[in-house]
Amino acid sequence: MGTFVNGLYIEEVAIARNGQTGSRETEGTRYVVRGPGADDAKTAANAVRQLMKNLFGVDEIDLTLFDITGEQATTDNASVVTMTRNFRLLDRASFSTTGGTLHRSQSITSISRTPAPGQTAVDYQGAIGVTQDSVEGVDITAPAFGWTKRTTVEELTVNELNTIIGLTGKVNGAAWRIWNKGEVLFLGAEGEETDLNHVDLVYHFAVKPNETNIPAGPITIPAKEGWHHLWIQHREEFIGDRVLTIPAVAYVEQVYPYGDFSLLDLGS
Repeated sequence: MGTFVNGLYIEEVAIARNGQTGSRETEGTRYVVRGPGADDAKTAANAVRQLMKNLFGVDEIDLTLFDITGEQATTDNASVVTMTRNFRLLDRASFSTTGGTLHRSQSITSISRTPAPGQTAVDYQGAIGVTQDSVEGVDITAPAFGWTKRTTVEELTVNELNTIIGLTGKVNGAAWRIWNKGEVLFLGAEGEETDLNHVDLVYHFAVKPNETNIPAGPITIPAKEGWHHLWIQHREEFIGDRVLTIPAVAYVEQVYPYGDFSLLDLGS
């Protein structure tokens, strides 16, 4: 049974096979449009667009969801219109917890000190790799979470592109999605045009958790945001006939600017 739209009678005649491509599922429907002027394929296609607006309660058809094309039928005052509705699946995301590398000059705690016979084990207050001139430290695997978000948009405006450029290399300046302020670093995005002239966007993020009460020998650092940089100044202290290099001051530095990640329109 059909319906009238804009003075034209629209009747569904066939349903095409469903399919899936990338992040979309499709459902195809074919209509015959009859009435005065319906032999103009564009007029017929516009009538089907209006029908979709009526059915789905929207003012404007989202072109990423509907592809509507018409062709003139062999009979007078009629056209055949094919409407493909794209059901956008959830935007794809991927992640990695393989971690990053961190150079650490202080241990969390010294487990043991075992001297050779006749020697004394010096307490370096957790400093690692102490030499006569420096504290060498060690590279360790640190907690790091890499997160990639994929989404498709109908178009990417210059302002939106500038927003992506401007936020690259910045850290979230407020709580964002499931993370606290200072934990997420935006590494940038990649874009590619699709066959439908839409834009596939891939956003890359790295996440480091905020920390509190970080031990560094005799020092306890009260708080450090994930992407702040912690470094420790050591001092030389005479103990007996030895000069020891021990932690003196811990510094927490901001090295990445803050940004408003809500401007990326990826949820809050």
